[in-house]
Amino acid sequence: MKRASVALGDKHLMVLADRGPGIRVVSGGYGSGKTSLGVAWMVDLGLRHGQHGPILGTEPSYPMVRDVMERSTMRYLDDWRLPYRLWKSDHIFEIGQAKRFEFWCRSLDKPRAVEGINAIGLWADEWELCDPEALVPAMQRVRSGTALETLLTGTPEGYGPAYELVLAKPSSTTRAYVIRTADNPFLPPSYVDESRSRLGTDEAIKEKLDGVRTARGGRVYSRFDRRIHCGAPPAVMPGRGRLVIGCDFNVRDAQWIVAEVDDDRRVLHVVGEVIRQGGTTTDEHAERTARWIMAHLEKTKCRRYTREDVFAMRIKAHPDASGASLHTTSTLSDIHLLLQAGFRPDHPKANPPIMERVNTVNVLLRDRRLTIDADACPHLCRALETQALDRNGEPEKKVGASDMSHILDALGYAAHRLFPVHRKANVVRSQSDAVTDDWGRVA
Repeated sequence: MKRASVALGDKHLMVLADRGPGIRVVSGGYGSGKTSLGVAWMVDLGLRHGQHGPILGTEPSYPMVRDVMERSTMRYLDDWRLPYRLWKSDHIFEIGQAKRFEFWCRSLDKPRAVEGINAIGLWADEWELCDPEALVPAMQRVRSGTALETLLTGTPEGYGPAYELVLAKPSSTTRAYVIRTADNPFLPPSYVDESRSRLGTDEAIKEKLDGVRTARGGRVYSRFDRRIHCGAPPAVMPGRGRLVIGCDFNVRDAQWIVAEVDDDRRVLHVVGEVIRQGGTTTDEHAERTARWIMAHLEKTKCRRYTREDVFAMRIKAHPDASGASLHTTSTLSDIHLLLQAGFRPDHPKANPPIMERVNTVNVLLRDRRLTIDADACPHLCRALETQALDRNGEPEKKVGASDMSHILDALGYAAHRLFPVHRKANVVRSQSDAVTDDWGRVA
């Protein structure tokens, strides 16, 4: 019988087989075997390319270097019967006999802790707990030889600065893997069950056992799932629905969505987003949106469309109701500018409360009456995945390092105007009702 510390699971072997320059991010639950994977990856890289330079290993603090990285490395090297020598004062392993290579362990508690090292690869354990000002220099030290491989392991920590640095806009050579606690076949069966009872909340269980990234305070749009709402078939086949747009008026960040609606089936499919960051005006963004619609129609209808064609369609726009007011800098309101651009504004006298818009979108997601083209709407999908509730239970305006809540407002205005949610009257709660929805059908 193999010893638990020696064997690796199928998902661990999948990561080890993914070789070549680039970043591999492994999000794992407690006890999922991230550390054994890191040591195995380091040994594999050293045996292949160790003659070109050392491998750099990092932890967020010195005690973790000593108690986690160094002790785990010694344990697994002993199990694998690989000869090694540890220079304790320098925190450097010399591993192997015929093919000897070095593994340098460093703490990232200081931004300049890794200066002067030229490495063939980097294993950053618990990388999301590291200060990005220290993580960036460590990743930049991978510049010796041709391997240029980086492995980042750890339990997901929401959508913090480290996520923004690596995963928010991944490069073509960055790949992410998720290894659940249950994927480690060598844990006792009771470990997962007892951990679930201790962690308590669904969000904590997803993050700490399933390795799934969750928003701090809970996700606003917790029902959104790319596999369900961005997969085939869409709620409305592109080109077969009635076009509408959702608008949130902002000078700095104009973020609008374009959707197709099936009025008979009362569903909508978001086919695109039109985003301009850094300053614009409503009339400029309306023209930008009209050009996007022209391209979409040409693609789906297979014929040429002009600006006059789009103008004549009088496409309905569901904007922020505050756009009807005049501004001191203009004699025309945002709604009037939309009208001049050929769109047909349709909005209530006042915006509904934000939680009404949120509940409308969540119910549409629940019933899969709202789907999204993920390739055409990357900002919208990311905002749906990352927007969290603040300490007051309200949606946070900041999503990650930037304010992408405007595009969620644009979606909310359109969804609530098209299919407003109706709250059930006189909801009677019982123990069996604890997991049911208070929100009923969508009109």
